[in-house]
Amino acid sequence: MLFKASPIAAKIAIQIMIELYRKHVWNDAKTVNIIADACLSTNNKIMVAALTFFLSNDPQNTEEDGNDSEDENKKEKAKKISTMVRSAGFTKKAKNKMKKLERARLVLRKEVKKKRKPEGSFLAVHFLNDPQTFAERLYKELGRLNDKFEIKLMVMQLIARVVGIHQLFLFNFYPYLQKYLSHSQVHCTKILAAAAQACHQLCPPDVIEPLLKHIANTFISDHQTSEVMAVGINSVREICVRCPLAMEKDLLQDLAQYKKHTDKGVSMAARSVISLFRTINRSMLAKVDQGKPGENMAEDGRQTTGPPRHSTLFLELSS
Repeated sequence: MLFKASPIAAKIAIQIMIELYRKHVWNDAKTVNIIADACLSTNNKIMVAALTFFLSNDPQNTEEDGNDSEDENKKEKAKKISTMVRSAGFTKKAKNKMKKLERARLVLRKEVKKKRKPEGSFLAVHFLNDPQTFAERLYKELGRLNDKFEIKLMVMQLIARVVGIHQLFLFNFYPYLQKYLSHSQVHCTKILAAAAQACHQLCPPDVIEPLLKHIANTFISDHQTSEVMAVGINSVREICVRCPLAMEKDLLQDLAQYKKHTDKGVSMAARSVISLFRTINRSMLAKVDQGKPGENMAEDGRQTTGPPRHSTLFLELSS
């Protein structure tokens, strides 16, 4: 195979395929699966290039020549808006100028929204032929990677993304994440995001429950700082959005007590957990926190009668 023949040729070939995919020339399943094989390469440079392709969320320019002229037009419009702002306060008829300024801003915002397109590298995960086998092979690669933790972190993020999108079963992955979940870990927020993204509604609650307890015991305690506690509670909430059955009643009621915490971030995070379980299963909450029936559903614009729609809660994280 190409990846075993020559590392230099393989690296150049991967870079060419990634660039052609982003330019929508070779944006098919065959190209994506060849790049996926590069994620399992023994060469770290080839592996990092392929992992970055699947994890990248930065918008890429598909047509450089056309985009240069469009950027120049946007800069000219921005200059016009800035001049209008400066002149509005020092000339007569300022109200009319402010109205023109608001219209110009609205036009510019509409143009920016039209240009926003979904990133091809994120959609590439859906083209994998056998995502279960791919995730299992990536998990085996974690034991081999002992050089740089950054590469191992990228592999963990890709596994979490594949497991979450395709709703796969990789039960050994969750205890593996627990080893790196500590408040002293530099990349703890990225690992927490990966843990939340790897959870889905088909995952058994018994598998996710130890992960929730570990996050609660490590991040949510009075001897931790308020920032660490807020991150822990928000992580627990994101996991419960995807797998609400993993939450225990005692743990939920303990988290609900932080709604009166002196720090605003911690109290808001605790109130968000209460609001979530008011919609999912209010019987798990204490009577004080249950609120009125249908209160949250009316605020969110959802149905106020009948069973709750759980499918609306299973959302994905954002990177």
